[in-house]
Amino acid sequence: MKRRLFAVLSVVLFGLLLVACGDKNYKVTFDVAGGTPAIASQTIKEGGLVTKPSDPTKDGHTFKLWEEKTSKKEWKFATDKVTKNITLIAQWEEVPPEGEKVTVTFEMKGGTPAVAAQTIDKGAKATKPADPTKDGFEFLGWYKGETAYNFTAAVNENLTLEAKWEELIVKTYQLEFVVTVPENTEGDVYVATSLNEWAYEKLVKQTAGTYKLTLDVTTNKLTLEYKYDNDHDGQYPETDLSGADRENRIHNFVSGFNLIEDTVLGWKDGGYKEEDEQVTVSFDLNYQNALPLSPQTLEVGAKAIRPFTPTREGYLFVGWYLNDEVYNFAEAVLNDITLIAHWEERLGYTLEYHLNGGSFVYGTKELMVEGFLMDLYDYLSPLESLSDFMHGQNKTTGFDGLWHGYVSRIFAGGRPEEVDEGFFYSSSKYMEKWLPFFDVLEDFVKYNPEQSFYGDTWAAGIRIRQYIIGEKPAQFWPDSQLELMPEIPISYQPPTEFEADQEVVLPKPYHETKTFLGWYDNPNFVGNPIAKIELGTTENKVLYAKWS
Repeated sequence: MKRRLFAVLSVVLFGLLLVACGDKNYKVTFDVAGGTPAIASQTIKEGGLVTKPSDPTKDGHTFKLWEEKTSKKEWKFATDKVTKNITLIAQWEEVPPEGEKVTVTFEMKGGTPAVAAQTIDKGAKATKPADPTKDGFEFLGWYKGETAYNFTAAVNENLTLEAKWEELIVKTYQLEFVVTVPENTEGDVYVATSLNEWAYEKLVKQTAGTYKLTLDVTTNKLTLEYKYDNDHDGQYPETDLSGADRENRIHNFVSGFNLIEDTVLGWKDGGYKEEDEQVTVSFDLNYQNALPLSPQTLEVGAKAIRPFTPTREGYLFVGWYLNDEVYNFAEAVLNDITLIAHWEERLGYTLEYHLNGGSFVYGTKELMVEGFLMDLYDYLSPLESLSDFMHGQNKTTGFDGLWHGYVSRIFAGGRPEEVDEGFFYSSSKYMEKWLPFFDVLEDFVKYNPEQSFYGDTWAAGIRIRQYIIGEKPAQFWPDSQLELMPEIPISYQPPTEFEADQEVVLPKPYHETKTFLGWYDNPNFVGNPIAKIELGTTENKVLYAKWS
């Protein structure tokens, strides 16, 4: 009996061992790498698939995938089979924190309309709102405490700005204009009845006497009385009259008054102007040996005209200043003033090229056109990308891009004799380099006697585009004349002086028999070639051309 039982148990045990040997299991462990919740491990038969768990979470991160620890490869739950014990590690992508915000609040102090608060990134600048208004008050600006706020300053914390007001002191003054009418005078006498209108009251009475015209003038600036009293017995010649009246009449009238701080200005009889009705605006360029700018003579109350932006080697023009504040050219000029130019020194550097047998020559028309459009793009600094500017939107080849919309900025009538930064062909940076190209186009265009390149900007704009895109002009241009538009491989000298705020793409030199391999900062060509000079560069550089 015992032997039989032992035999049965042996058979059962042997069967279990056979089953165990056929179903090998492996452990799959999940490492959430700082995430939550923890994920329980799984026991998977050999060749089986792992059940994908729910994605864990982690503050400031986005879950990407599970990566197998040993192979460093993404585990694909639908296809990857388990053949050993493995650990799957959660992979995370950090989510950049939102920039810290600050709030700028505006207290109106009775002004209107209300200005909405501004929520901006910390370190950004607040936007200056439109000036509010308040009956009986003049707006002086936005203040932080007792200090006028500078809207160019960075805001690093919540800020409250208050509108500052000054009460207008309104006074009424009696201005008496005495009009004397002599006897036996034929014709009518006219006197002004308003300082704000050109309406006249006709005095019918022609006998001798004195007549008073009283005007009420309301202003918060006027602080003096002005009396007008002239006695004229004779006649005015017609050439002396400011009105439409004819000779043999007496013209005692007041008209065209301007109310200016502490002064009342007007016209004398017969239209003669008061001497102090003109003001002068002078301009001081504020550096030694500067060429003077012509002053402007204006009517009192007129506005100065902003002159062309001046230039100074090594400096950036900041603006025109009056009393250490940026001058507002929209303001009326009431007195003689001198505006002073403010400058900011520019940091810069120079480039020295060693061509090693090469030269700066555009070997083909395509290279020249590409160089021309890159320089034009640099001069204009347009909003478009360089590719759209050169090739056109959604294009990567050809030269029929958006550049021809700027033809009016390339040149004006006439061949330039001196630098004028207002146009590309006369700019200090590109005039010497590209004028030979424009001269060739001038010779070509002149084959039509009705046109010229320099003298006809309309025709020039058409011809320069035709040349650049390779389009043949109209039928009357024979092929023999078109030979004047060859490849034009012009030589040039690239600029060598630059400012720190410029990113400079280095020019490509030309060699008749060799291929250019790049610029290097050493004669042994150690290191990587240099394609451009980065923003912020202030050190002078020496560059060496390498050829194949």
